[in-house]
Amino acid sequence: MDKATTITDIIYNGELVDTVEAGETIHFVLSETPFYAVSGGQVADQGIISNEQFEIVVTEVTKAPNGQNLHTGEVQFGTVRKDAEVSASVNHEDRRAIKKNHSATHLLHAALKEVLGDHVNQAGSLVEADRLRFDFSHFGPMSQAEIDRVEQRVNEEIWNSIDVNIQEMPIDEAKQIGAMALFGEKYGDTVRVVQIDDFSTEFCGGTHCENTDQIGMLKIVSESAVGAGTRRIIAVTGPEAYKYVTDRDEILKEVQDEVKATKAEDVVNKISSIEDDLRASQKEAEQLKAQINKAKAGDLFNDIKQVKDLTVIAAQADVEGMNDLRELADNWKSSNKSDVLVLAAEVNG
Repeated sequence: MDKATTITDIIYNGELVDTVEAGETIHFVLSETPFYAVSGGQVADQGIISNEQFEIVVTEVTKAPNGQNLHTGEVQFGTVRKDAEVSASVNHEDRRAIKKNHSATHLLHAALKEVLGDHVNQAGSLVEADRLRFDFSHFGPMSQAEIDRVEQRVNEEIWNSIDVNIQEMPIDEAKQIGAMALFGEKYGDTVRVVQIDDFSTEFCGGTHCENTDQIGMLKIVSESAVGAGTRRIIAVTGPEAYKYVTDRDEILKEVQDEVKATKAEDVVNKISSIEDDLRASQKEAEQLKAQINKAKAGDLFNDIKQVKDLTVIAAQADVEGMNDLRELADNWKSSNKSDVLVLAAEVNG
């Protein structure tokens, strides 16, 4: 993804300059650029601009007022000069990952409409190299069954190996073929349409896979609320999806070892058995504690004092907390030992 090009303008400290030295952060424009500028929820490309005299690490690319791609970067060495011929190289690994996530975002949008209904519309998105975030209109939390079904539908379209068709066409023609536009976005007479068979057709200016099988797989990491009537899904694809699955497989293996299950399939039953044993032990402990408190009550309630015309028991009980005091009080109620009971206990000092 290297491209021969020329630095046409350099901006340093808000002013147009002809040269900039190493160590400085600059903005600059190229005569032609392979870098994608942040737009439509997709983050900008990063990479290197260089020749034999200098090197710039590109950290951000935005759209300038006149539509040019405005690059931001730090000069690593040498002196950057206006009109210098350079090689522009985009970070290939990140670009591939962003393509996977952007195409997967389109599939996710279509799957949500299919599973939840046509009321679902995109309310925002963020497409990065390591994940995708998709906000959409929906009236309540998705059930686990709905999340699983959406994930399954996206992966089915990935494994169907569908070509991703990208073309520019008049906006009226795009609407006729059912292309989805983003609410609130302004479009010109000619638009760029990304079509994935008849499953997804959207207006989009971003970078995409050539075929859905390049995505590999998609895993939904979370589904949550953003605000009233808006939900958010975070998902991962490709190597990040593989990492997500293997990380959880490691957790399952740790749990399997901890509960001494011979197979992963036995973990749930093993945990249920441990919970049953724990509940039985807790019940037995509560019964023993009740017997102990009853014995303590017998000792406490024997020290009865007469205060005028009332009989009074007042004592400090050797118990662990309020629940034990309540149990002692219940024992006192049924004992008819005195008219008044005053109990105290020291708890954690």
